[in-house]
Amino acid sequence: MVHELFFEIVREKQHVFCDAKDTAPVLELKRIVEGVLKIPVTDQVLVRLLDDSTTNFQPLDDKKTLAESGFTVNNAKVRLSSHKLSRYSSAASTVSSSKLSKFLELI
Repeated sequence: MVHELFFEIVREKQHVFCDAKDTAPVLELKRIVEGVLKIPVTDQVLVRLLDDSTTNFQPLDDKKTLAESGFTVNNAKVRLSSHKLSRYSSAASTVSSSKLSKFLELI
């Protein structure tokens, strides 16, 4: 059964809510970010934060689905807005946004 997952894209003071099916590849989220924030897919790296710190994270594989990456209807509900994406400069390897989520970041 296919489920709808919900994410919050955060870049500095911009907050954009989006949704994707759990069968969608991680690359689809990158395309959504590209369309909304005008950040090319090739300049994005998505990671899933593993705890409350901003240093313990796992990079997501573009070819894996959101479900294979650990996202479910239990941790990506509309009401919870549990997953947030945030811009982070991969060239500088430093976080450029102070609004970081514990689940998913865009670096």
